[in-house]
Amino acid sequence: MPAGGLQPGHARDAQDALIFELPAGGINPGHLRDAQDCLIFEYPFVNGMFVYQAAGANVLTAFTPEFPPVRKQPLRLWGLEAKRTDSLTSDGLKTSVLDHLDTVTTLFFDSVAASDMAAWKAFETYALGGATFAYQPLPDYPGSTWDNTAFCAAQLLSMDWKPVFKSFGIFSLEMKLKLVAEL
Repeated sequence: MPAGGLQPGHARDAQDALIFELPAGGINPGHLRDAQDCLIFEYPFVNGMFVYQAAGANVLTAFTPEFPPVRKQPLRLWGLEAKRTDSLTSDGLKTSVLDHLDTVTTLFFDSVAASDMAAWKAFETYALGGATFAYQPLPDYPGSTWDNTAFCAAQLLSMDWKPVFKSFGIFSLEMKLKLVAEL
């Protein structure tokens, strides 16, 4: 594609790969190839809710839980979380210094099948280290199709993974995500 053909950070479909284009130096090395004035980050076309590359692996892992999250927010309606420092003087004067705003959401998985637990543990082991992964939300409303190009790069803000036993073979869990980039 000629230079300037896509906006930085957008995706295009190349039959067997999803290609994310960013200006040179825009992302850390991974599956990159150089295309004159930009680096192209390639992912194989994968249908999975969570896509990541575990340490030491040379292939991507795609994981879609058997049961989807409930009470989830559409990607465009995620909330905001401020990282700021507040100080209060003895005179009652309050000063706030804003560092940055994060776009966040919490996914609630009310039903997690015991058969998914090994895949969940592998994913959580990867994500709890602060690594970035691709998250593909399910359709936002009944009857809509699953657009397998609607990935976003996310990081896990939760600092622990604690599945809760609900009944025989069923657990629940929740996880807080931070949007890194819409792809």
